[in-house]
Amino acid sequence: MRYRGARGKRPGYVCNTNAIELGEPRCQEVNATDVDPLVERLVLQALEPDKLALAVEAFAHLTRERAGLDHQWQLRLERARFEAERAKRQYDAVEPENRLVARNLERHWEAKLRAGEAVERDYAQWQGQQTTVLSTTDRQEILALGQNLPALWHAATTTPADRKRIIRLVVRDVILDRTRAPEQVWLQLNWQTGAMTQHWVPRHVTRYGERTNVAQLRERLQALKATGMQDQAIAVRLSTAGFSTGTGGPFTRGIVWSLRKRWGIGAVRPARTQGVQRQWPDGSYPLAGVADRIGVHIRTVHTWIARGMLVPSQAYKGGPLKIGLTEERIEALRDYVARVRRPRRAHGIGGASDGTLRTEAGASPGRPPHQLGAARGAQDHRQRARPAAVDTTTVTDGGHRHA
Repeated sequence: MRYRGARGKRPGYVCNTNAIELGEPRCQEVNATDVDPLVERLVLQALEPDKLALAVEAFAHLTRERAGLDHQWQLRLERARFEAERAKRQYDAVEPENRLVARNLERHWEAKLRAGEAVERDYAQWQGQQTTVLSTTDRQEILALGQNLPALWHAATTTPADRKRIIRLVVRDVILDRTRAPEQVWLQLNWQTGAMTQHWVPRHVTRYGERTNVAQLRERLQALKATGMQDQAIAVRLSTAGFSTGTGGPFTRGIVWSLRKRWGIGAVRPARTQGVQRQWPDGSYPLAGVADRIGVHIRTVHTWIARGMLVPSQAYKGGPLKIGLTEERIEALRDYVARVRRPRRAHGIGGASDGTLRTEAGASPGRPPHQLGAARGAQDHRQRARPAAVDTTTVTDGGHRHA
């Protein structure tokens, strides 16, 4: 037995004889909370009232059988004693002058006495191996105990020592082995009656390498990460799918991160070209990738999304936005951007160079193509009504400035 945890409240069975005496690795250890409930249930089932009645009848049958064997032993003892008494009478009847005959009869008498003593010793040893004979009072007490045993077992006044004594009345020993199957403990109960039963019970596994579904867990985690999901969302997906941690609890972000590092599953990131995120492995584009492919600022992409020109997708809440674009759609957006741009006009001192471009007034890059005609008409009208630009010069006269 070994007790772990705070105040020794985690009992377990450990096989460490070779580790202590020979310095070898510890053989195995089984959590007592995994196997004790099964043994307790089997013992209570064995002590049910109907089975106790069968046990009492079995004791009665054994008693009758024991009586027959005892009668045979009594016959053997009687014969041994008779032969020893007969040898004694023969020795007493010999004449003292016949010394040679007397010595032979004396040796014969001593042999019969030793044979009788051997039979008595064998009889005493046989009696010690036999069960106690049940009286009528004993049978009634056993039946009453069977009626009240479950309540007595779970009573607050019953100590663990009392339960152990009850178990030892019906169970001789228990053999455990957790190496025969993963996440299982094999038990063999050797009962006091000579019967033997074998059972399997699941055990709590704290190491992922000992679990049966570790391959499915790894594949599932890798598939979820390939979609671009973050560790927190993966933890929720794994817990809802029925997977559990080594302690049997739900997954957390830290546990998922630890498993990824252990299994070499890196974070899925979009492809980069000169420091710009271009494309995800599934062929979709992040927002920065869309802006780079079309040649606009990322704020323009946000404007297109707000106006419904682009429809992003999101694998999970809080995940990255993905936009699916074909080559035809990319070319159409590039043509749209080219139509809504024109050279800037000069303002203030000095004019802008001819190569400077700005967005046409009234027609932002996010405006759909069907709204461009009305915007150009209004812009032309405003340009005709606007006065020509005036060149201004500042003149200083006596500390005053004049335009």
